[in-house]
Amino acid sequence: MKLAGDRNQCRGCNTYFKSTAAFDKHRVGKHGVYEGPLRRRCLTPVEMVEKGMVLREDGFWRSKPAPESLTEQHRALQKALKTEGELGGWLETSVGGVRE
Repeated sequence: MKLAGDRNQCRGCNTYFKSTAAFDKHRVGKHGVYEGPLRRRCLTPVEMVEKGMVLREDGFWRSKPAPESLTEQHRALQKALKTEGELGGWLETSVGGVRE
């Protein structure tokens, strides 16, 4: 995928983001902590959706849905949250997403 403007790719999980804000939102934990529950890490796709993030049709995550572009596919992704297996399979077949 082409990265231009404010688009990003995380080197930790190889996920693509529409903006720096979306990239920052997917990182949690304390800087410099490498073990335990406070370790710095990437959110899983399920955690990102739970946090209100949206995977766009072009494969880039947004920090929140754009009202004019909330498509049926995004609604289906939100419903798929109920089982991580469904979400993971959707991501792999649709955009080559990364699962932990």
